Amino acid sequence: MALTLITGEPGAGKTGILYDVIRRESGGVPVLLLPSVPDVARARVDLVRDKGLAGANIVQIDVFLATLWELHGDGRRLITALQRSAFLRAVAAAGILHEVTDSANTPGFLVLLERLVALQWSTPKVRGPKDLGRAIAETAKSYQEALQSHGLIELSQATSVLADRVDVSWFDGPVLANRFDDLTGPQERFLIQAASAGVDVHLAVAGYTGSRMVEATSDLIQRLEQAADSHVTPRSDRDCSAELAALERTLLVSQGGVGSSGDVRLSIAMGEEAEAERIAAEILDAASRGIPFGEMAVIYRETCRHHAALRRAFDRAGVPADFDLRVHFGETAFGRAVLALLEFGTTGSRSSLTAFLSSGYAGIRREDVDELDALWRRQPDISADEMVRDLERISSDTRRFVARATRLAAQGVTVTTAAAGKDLAGDLMAHSHGREAPTLGDKVYVDAQAHRKLCQAVDDIGLVGDMGLEQSGIRQVLSEARIALGGSGAVGRVQVMDVERVRGRSFDFVVIAGLTAGEFPRALDAGVYESEELRTRLKAQDIQIPRDGGLEAERLLFFMALTRARRVLVLSRQISDSDGRPLRPSILLEEVVAAYSDAQRLPERGLAFHDLGHHQDAPTSSRRALRTIALCAPANDP
Repeated sequence: MALTLITGEPGAGKTGILYDVIRRESGGVPVLLLPSVPDVARARVDLVRDKGLAGANIVQIDVFLATLWELHGDGRRLITALQRSAFLRAVAAAGILHEVTDSANTPGFLVLLERLVALQWSTPKVRGPKDLGRAIAETAKSYQEALQSHGLIELSQATSVLADRVDVSWFDGPVLANRFDDLTGPQERFLIQAASAGVDVHLAVAGYTGSRMVEATSDLIQRLEQAADSHVTPRSDRDCSAELAALERTLLVSQGGVGSSGDVRLSIAMGEEAEAERIAAEILDAASRGIPFGEMAVIYRETCRHHAALRRAFDRAGVPADFDLRVHFGETAFGRAVLALLEFGTTGSRSSLTAFLSSGYAGIRREDVDELDALWRRQPDISADEMVRDLERISSDTRRFVARATRLAAQGVTVTTAAAGKDLAGDLMAHSHGREAPTLGDKVYVDAQAHRKLCQAVDDIGLVGDMGLEQSGIRQVLSEARIALGGSGAVGRVQVMDVERVRGRSFDFVVIAGLTAGEFPRALDAGVYESEELRTRLKAQDIQIPRDGGLEAERLLFFMALTRARRVLVLSRQISDSDGRPLRPSILLEEVVAAYSDAQRLPERGLAFHDLGHHQDAPTSSRRALRTIALCAPANDP
């Protein structure tokens, strides 16, 4: 068998080529590997619509590799994100920095490195990048030893082991990988080794030959070309407006000037709430022109930073939306209640107990909480045990529940306490939603996802409970745990998502929002990453850091988002924050503006003061009102 490489720009037909391979397969079970869960969901919709795809196994690549490890690995368990976070915090609290793992070869390493920098620079003993590089190099091996002692392994390392022993008998048909614009080193090596072992491998990668985007993917494509037996390069025939097609071509090859026909425009506002209102107004305007809500998308670099304001704006405007979010456990109402209860169990603070009791998960009325809080405020030296006893005045059930939670918190999270912890979590849900089937709604859905994450965390941390993580560390690990919300792709709703989640989708109307400097492209500390001494020490541990701060990768993400629009593209940014402080535009937005000829300025829409004046979040400053009026006035109006 062989490795077939397929490269091309968005809309070139790469997916169609792979689907033809699946349709031609007879007798075997093709495996279609995709980078993300939304990609898998959309491919499964294609499977339902096309009987020729019915025999394929469609799966996220990391899930596929994890399954192979369970079947053909060496018995070590894959470390979970929660366990990794717990390990990192435990060793940091112990004064030993084990922040680096074999997973450092993955894109997520920069996130770990940012955390490492923050921890190291807060330590007086560390004075600069030289010490930082030494600390990383010295601790990588120690971290691996800690994983080994717990019988754990990183997925990246497991993938490398699988690549060394891959066998054609593991597969019952061709392996196809789609919608990738990057692969981790171990993933790339596994696919190449699988082809060498006799597996029929087809790999589709975004390619931008002869363009500014080529730097972000050229190294990967060049390596794959050397390993591939054949290379297919279909031509793009993307269906979009003439202006969008001209803009895409100009951004790719930096030639000519785009003429504006109104299909691409700017949307500007002052402050987060104002930007959200401006986006809602754009959505309603598009709907009035006949574009269905289901054919619209709002794309952010990080949706979690803006979803609350956008939800409020959409609710007020009556815009139906599906938010594809990753939020922290501590940002949910259920999560805040759990963390407050844990804090009281370990610190005995009045404020944490009051926060839990008033959360809605304690099973008592707010007026009773106010009565207890007033009582405790008159006793500044009251102990935790006395506060628990006082709960008997309101509810004996609540007193017993809090006492049980306090005892459990004192014991820590272990395998033996995991079951009791999950029972406690179930009781919290019952206090808020009852023990019968609750009325379905957003709050129940979010609480259910947070409850699920808590149960998973209890199990994960319990398996490595002997590592000495303090209670404050456990609370921090829980607080930062990520929860997936929405992203179902519900029909008839505006899709709101991170830029990484939009791959392979297209819409008639697209808003790319949050185009301010430092947000998109995401800010990176290039000064630390470009230290040659740091690079040398990391390279000795087989850890590579890209030479640029990630601008080319960010530009590729932006271009991918831009090419998701078929008819209308709106580029949204804040020109100032909510306090009136100016905000610089994204360099990516400036590149779009520069693509237009001087005679054809990109049309711009601003948020007028009256657009915000109908709700409680409206700005009341007269100076802000004057700025808004001036901003929205015609350019030739003095």
